[in-house]
Amino acid sequence: MKQYLFLATASLFTLVSGCKKSDPVPETDLTVGLTGVYPLTSLQSGSVVQTLPDGAYSMKFTTSRLDNTHLSAVLTVTETPGSFDLGTYTFGLTPNPNADSLVNVSVQGTSVGTMSTKTMDVAVQWGGNTRRVKAAR
Repeated sequence: MKQYLFLATASLFTLVSGCKKSDPVPETDLTVGLTGVYPLTSLQSGSVVQTLPDGAYSMKFTTSRLDNTHLSAVLTVTETPGSFDLGTYTFGLTPNPNADSLVNVSVQGTSVGTMSTKTMDVAVQWGGNTRRVKAAR
């Protein structure tokens, strides 16, 4: 009887230790190479496209990492003699299945464009209007 109890206990211990949870797989860091300054090359409002910089007027996005799938993006306008921030956005990032070099960008769950380590093409809202901005670095 003691041998049976010992065998049952050993089997139970082996079974429990074999069901150990595996460590979670870390999420891919989609922000790698995407932080920094993206000077805007154009701004589109409705059907009007404005090339930037335009004399004493320029714009840029400055991005910083929040976590593996989110960036903080601050849109800044520079006008002689100063500058001001138009808005701060949280960009959600997902892999782009059509191009390894691009990631899809969303704001509050709505797709707004794409970006890579060198370019950005997004539609953002400020002043009650949606504007498409393109940037390159």
